[in-house]
Amino acid sequence: MKALILTIILAGGAAVSVHAESFTFTSTSTLGDMVVAPNAGGPPIVAAFVTGTSATTFASGNKGTNTFSCASWTADKTSVFKTYGACTFTDQTGAKASIVSGCDYTNKEQTAQDCWGALTGLTGTAAGKTGTISWHAVNNADGKTGSSAGTGQWN
Repeated sequence: MKALILTIILAGGAAVSVHAESFTFTSTSTLGDMVVAPNAGGPPIVAAFVTGTSATTFASGNKGTNTFSCASWTADKTSVFKTYGACTFTDQTGAKASIVSGCDYTNKEQTAQDCWGALTGLTGTAAGKTGTISWHAVNNADGKTGSSAGTGQWN
């Protein structure tokens, strides 16, 4: 179960930039809901939903914040990743973007993951932009909250 909770700690941490620029970020998230669906051919598929906030620092020194909503789900045993996810986030200017990602566990207890994803700008200063993002996520001991830190690049 603790591995499942970790799968929902998607970063959502990429604040939107007006131009191409790299960034770093930290995020915190809270579990909202979880669905466990039996799978006749293997382990159950688990979907989890979180919300959270991120703080971003761009290479220029500019800083930003955003709020995000994410969903993640366990992958089947033939997948290249252990979990997949999707997030939408809104920065402090109201610009919106999304992240589609895959993650792998980094420890035996499945309480930490490394994730990689694609950024897609949706509205405002993010509209039409793309980029990449990666992060390390850690499940907190309470099993309902988590944190992550990572880096990205808007093209």
